[in-house]
Amino acid sequence: MTMEMPRAFHHFDELDPWRDRQHMLQCVSVVTETADVMTFTFRSDKPAWFRYLPGQFVTLELPVEEEPVMRTYTLSSTPSRPLSIAVTVKAQPGSVGTRWMFDNLKPGMVLKAFGPLGDFSFVRHPGERYLFISAGSGITPMISMTRWMADCAPESDVTFISCARRPDDLLFKYELEVLARQMPQLTVLQTARANGVRIGAACEGGICGTCRVMKIAGDVEMNHNGGILDDEIEEGYILACCSRPIGDVQIEA
Repeated sequence: MTMEMPRAFHHFDELDPWRDRQHMLQCVSVVTETADVMTFTFRSDKPAWFRYLPGQFVTLELPVEEEPVMRTYTLSSTPSRPLSIAVTVKAQPGSVGTRWMFDNLKPGMVLKAFGPLGDFSFVRHPGERYLFISAGSGITPMISMTRWMADCAPESDVTFISCARRPDDLLFKYELEVLARQMPQLTVLQTARANGVRIGAACEGGICGTCRVMKIAGDVEMNHNGGILDDEIEEGYILACCSRPIGDVQIEA
C-alpha cells in the first residue's frame, strides 16, 4: 500500500507564491489557545506558497452579516514554513469579526484575504540584539519573528518579555520554553515574570546587578557584563536578566 503525497510536496519548486488577488485562504486547523484566544491556520485554495516577512499582517474579509467586515490580524506563523499561514486572535468583549471566527470558522471554509503587508519586522530594522516586549495577544508578531529565528538563525540574541493577567493566559509559554533550548541566547527573568514572580531589574544587560537572585537548585549559563562578583557567584547568586536555565531551575524570589 502506498500513500499519495500532497501535490505541493512533489512540486514545491514549481509553485507560485500566494497572491491575494488570485487566491483565497482555506482554513485547515482551529486550535484553542486560552479561553478567549484561538489560532486559525490557512493554506491557499490553489497550490501555492506564502511569501512574507515575520511580523507582517493579513486582512480577512469575514462574512458576518449581509455586509462582510474586514479585520486585520498579525501572522503568528513563520515564513520559514511557507505552505501555510496562521493568525492567533483574541475575542474582546463586544467583538464582531473575531467572535464570528470563534463561533463559525471551521476547517474547510474559504475566506477572501488581502496582504501580507506591514513594516513591523526585524527584517526592516536589523540589529545585533533584539528586545521583544508584548502583552496578551500582542505576542503574535514576536512569536512569528522568534519562530523564524529558531528555524533560520538560532544564534540570534533575543530577550523576550511577554506579560499576561494570569500565568494560564500566557500565550505560547511551552513553545517558548522549547525554543529557548534551541536558541542559546534566548527564557530566566522573562519566565519568572510570566509566572507572576517579581524580580527587580533595571539594565537587563547584566551590568547593574539589580536582578541578582539566589539560585537554589539547577544550572544556568550566565553571560553577565560585570554586574555580579565572583564571590557572589560562588555563593550561588545569579543575574536573572542574563542567565539561561539548563533544565529546571529554582530561585529565591
